[in-house]
Amino acid sequence: MDPKIKPVAFGCILVLISFVYLLPDLHAWPGIYDEGIAVYGATRVLNGELPYKDFWTMYSPGQVYVLAALFRLFESSILVERMWDTFQRALLALLVFVITNKISQRNAGFLAWFIAIGWLGSFRFYSYPVVPALLWCLASIVASYTYMSQRSPHSRMWLFSSGIFIGLATLYKHEVGFFAAITQLLVLIAFLLEKRKVRSGLDPKRSPDPGRNPLALVYFAGGIAVILLPIAIFFIFSIPADELVFDLVIFPATVYPSFRQLPYPAPFINPLRVINQELSPLAYLALGAERLAFYLPPLTFVATILLLPSIFHKERSTNRARFWTLVMITLLGLFLFNQARIRSDLVHLTQAFIPAMILLIVITLHYFQSSVVKRKVVQTLVFAILGIILVKPVTGRILILGESYLPADLTSHGIPRAQPIELDPDQVDTIGYIQTHVARDEKIFIGNFSHDKILINDIILYFLAERDSGTKYHELHPGLATTLPIQQGIVADLERNRVGTIVLLSRFQRNDEPNESSISSGVTFLDEFIRLNYHLVAEFGDYSIWER
Repeated sequence: MDPKIKPVAFGCILVLISFVYLLPDLHAWPGIYDEGIAVYGATRVLNGELPYKDFWTMYSPGQVYVLAALFRLFESSILVERMWDTFQRALLALLVFVITNKISQRNAGFLAWFIAIGWLGSFRFYSYPVVPALLWCLASIVASYTYMSQRSPHSRMWLFSSGIFIGLATLYKHEVGFFAAITQLLVLIAFLLEKRKVRSGLDPKRSPDPGRNPLALVYFAGGIAVILLPIAIFFIFSIPADELVFDLVIFPATVYPSFRQLPYPAPFINPLRVINQELSPLAYLALGAERLAFYLPPLTFVATILLLPSIFHKERSTNRARFWTLVMITLLGLFLFNQARIRSDLVHLTQAFIPAMILLIVITLHYFQSSVVKRKVVQTLVFAILGIILVKPVTGRILILGESYLPADLTSHGIPRAQPIELDPDQVDTIGYIQTHVARDEKIFIGNFSHDKILINDIILYFLAERDSGTKYHELHPGLATTLPIQQGIVADLERNRVGTIVLLSRFQRNDEPNESSISSGVTFLDEFIRLNYHLVAEFGDYSIWER
């Protein structure tokens, strides 16, 4: 086989294996909120609407525009969205293998890939924008590493590629892309200054390497600009600046943390919960493994920072690409860990766990200096911890592999956009009523039984029922939709669009999350409007349908 084709074929095989492993949960119930944000946002884009202007969102536009393109190319369905998400997870696992393999050894690459797949398959949380953002960040780091390890004048094109990948990451999560750009820029500057100093020390009269001078950073900036500049110009000229700044910067930085924060779990679980029979011994061990996962990233980042000086001296001064790559991953991981702390659950921990896991494997296998016995003891301990963290998701995944591929009647609900996805029967009945009683060109509103406090709302119902939202705020975010100005805006939208049908969900009335989303704002303007102008016509479990 051609040496140039062999790594590509090998990468395709890894992606295929990852894809097959991640596939079994494809039919699981849809996420009514987060998944709904993605698929219904893409639907509104397909209808010619603009994010931030025509519908509210605090996320970067890349997710909804890519999904809109896929829906246009194939069909608007949850299956298409989930196949794409699964493919992106498989690509992310491949990038984990590539970067670990480059800065350590192939065995380390396989181990990192296996752990990444185990972790990414442990949660049913589709269209999570951190996955593609992290994927492109790692691709950018690989490109930067390649630039730093080569000595050709043409190596600057790798910096250009790195900038392009940063731009793509920004389109999915702008805060991730921004910090990744700053991190890599600082590291590249340090790398170039060091190379300049080393070359001057070796031979002061030696001409500088054209690929290793500060002007090379123009290529990095140029790659970012190629992706982001046209898109930024489009949105700046299409949408009022104050709306863009509020949606993308102010709200996520100032409001979101207060209304979505979950406290970081304690490192240990009280053993009395087993004695009191509140937890079974097996459940206690499973929860203990989850707690290990929460403390692996911060401990790994701290350990790496402490080891960086010795790694710096260990690497040859003329080839420090590996060292600077470790610095990039550490700085990126620290930022992502800080983001993950806001909503401390295993899904949101992904963005910190993946970089930490790469560092832990590379440091353990490549840099740990001690006697053979001590080294083996440390390596065994580290890999045992990783194994304990993954034992529950991997065994659970293996158990469902067989039954997931057995023939099953998953499409009896008759909802075209949800085949072959399982749906809540009450949700199916609600969708059936809407499709029977509401014309396709009529708009609806899907809210909660009360709106003075909000956890989430059923956004995906818009998508599955194939009916458009009668308001800019199809996503009812606490701290936003619980305020008087926004509720007044929603009412104005309902009046202007002559919304005749409203669906209210009572499932999340009891919200006890330890943040401000569980506290009533005292604003009942929207609830009073609904009760005065609409009457109850049907109920399906937690769903109630109201008509004007």
